[in-house]
Amino acid sequence: MISISKKFQKTINNKINFEGVGLHSGLKSKLTLHPAPVNYGINFVINKTTIPAHSNYVDSTLRSTNLLKNKNSIMTVEHLLSALYALEVNNLKIEVSECEIPILDGTSKMFFDEITRIGLKNQNEKCKEFIVNKFISFKSSKGIQFYLIPHDGYKFTYHLQYDNIDILNQDASISLTDDNYKNHIAPCKTFCLLSELLHLYENNLIQGGSLKNAMVYIDQEITKEQEQKIQKLFNINIDYTKPILTNIDSVSENEAAKHKLLDLIGDTYLLGFRIRGHLIASKSGHESNVEFIKYLHNNFLNGNLHKEKTGNNMYDINQILDIMPHRYPFLLVDKVIHLEPGKSVSAIKNVTINEPFFVGHFPGKPVVPGVLLLEIMAQAGGFLVLHSIEEPNKKLIYLSSIKSAKFKEVAKPGDQLLVKAKLDKFKLGTCKIISSIYVDNKLITECELLASVVNRYD
Repeated sequence: MISISKKFQKTINNKINFEGVGLHSGLKSKLTLHPAPVNYGINFVINKTTIPAHSNYVDSTLRSTNLLKNKNSIMTVEHLLSALYALEVNNLKIEVSECEIPILDGTSKMFFDEITRIGLKNQNEKCKEFIVNKFISFKSSKGIQFYLIPHDGYKFTYHLQYDNIDILNQDASISLTDDNYKNHIAPCKTFCLLSELLHLYENNLIQGGSLKNAMVYIDQEITKEQEQKIQKLFNINIDYTKPILTNIDSVSENEAAKHKLLDLIGDTYLLGFRIRGHLIASKSGHESNVEFIKYLHNNFLNGNLHKEKTGNNMYDINQILDIMPHRYPFLLVDKVIHLEPGKSVSAIKNVTINEPFFVGHFPGKPVVPGVLLLEIMAQAGGFLVLHSIEEPNKKLIYLSSIKSAKFKEVAKPGDQLLVKAKLDKFKLGTCKIISSIYVDNKLITECELLASVVNRYD
């Protein structure tokens, strides 16, 4: 999945200096960015110790992403890394005087703008990218879900959800370009909840926090004593008529989700490469982001998993409708994410509670009927077969036999089914399809299907 890009490696034209306070440490820190040679990568330097921007060096993810090597730590690297990812900076030496990157205004805008002003230069070697050529699903140890989908670009989607805080139920999505990131992601400020402020401070976090570098969402009323402490520590006057405490207007209604997207982009650069694909995360934080990146390292960069040969063919629902005879409510394939005609297909079925069969199939404990799991596999296989023959619009596929069907787990509302089908035999209009369904990389159903290809209009 690592591929040589058509793009050249980049570094900055000249060194850049920043100075400011660390959000959590409260220490004044000087930051100097230096141009770096080809294949140097992104490296932090503190006390003559070089710490690569790599998930192997992540020490802590409590409210920020922190690196550690030889007892030297660098905190809150995500905002700077996010800007570097967006700007496609591959090689950079980052000198830090203290243990934390300056928080500046709580966004990545100042990093992005200054690097843009200084400018970038192409280097004499092509860069590498992590190419997503098959669907990847990952669930963290705390149940946080990530999806990677093949996509010819650099796209991120994030779902933010806080129980009982309606204003923090938000979504954000972006296809990365310089302008998109600059205008919609970079200016989005970090945040926390009012109920968290004192707890965080008393646990030696947010020592450098203020409304100059963070927003505070009012999730509940607090005691007068707590209000007084907050006033003294942060110079914040609490106005319960407003949902957010801030010294500037919010840049958008979904600013919190966009900042989480900013963090996700930064944490993703700990992979060491940009990801060409679409990364989707729901309710993730630094801990789960890093856990996901380590999963990619261990399973796709270190050769531990079989590398599936895949093409780049993807089909959306409209393209599926063009060739499949099924229609609502019996079209059970939402997207085809990989197709090798005559060989294999990978498809997606998103299961929602609005499926018509849930009305009567175990009300109160809805599960997808087993016969429909078979139908989903048959439709994916049918799509593969139709793309393996001439004049597919004039053909139908009739199921003739099901063998070795096994149901290992149930499929429930909210599951995303990954359907894989392989064309094992195809002779004289009869085909054998070996198919399986996965949820969160776990096999739930498998079978062998025999089917016949017939003329649609006979």
